[in-house]
Amino acid sequence: MLETLAVEETVFLAATPVEQGMSIDGIEIVVDLRYPYEGVYDELGLLKQKGIRALNIPVSSRGPSAENLENLTNALQDAGTQNVLIHDSNGHRTAMLWAAYRLSQGVTMDVAVKEVETLYDAQDLKSELERISQRLVLVHPDS
Repeated sequence: MLETLAVEETVFLAATPVEQGMSIDGIEIVVDLRYPYEGVYDELGLLKQKGIRALNIPVSSRGPSAENLENLTNALQDAGTQNVLIHDSNGHRTAMLWAAYRLSQGVTMDVAVKEVETLYDAQDLKSELERISQRLVLVHPDS
């Protein structure tokens, strides 16, 4: 999976929608962070044909909401050991939601940002996470 970033043994992040030709070999669940008007339905049809479970958690370009974070947490818990691909259209929302998820697990800001720095500029991501952290009630121990 060259187009993806493995952040855990069974969790992969991507900046490209599946319907644009990204390889999904071995993926069992796809979490699409785009809004329906961004092509979600095209992807859902493709995934259904391949027998892959699809979830849609639309995330605003302003950053994830507490509901987005809760939905991702539940999806990952429900997935167990299944391979999960999380993506949006350019990687920014994916990076923000994954980093917020990791902060909610108690990792430091530096660790959360480092995990996704190939998807989103580290300094910009830190600023965005600082901005949204109070809204999400994220705990982020100092680096």
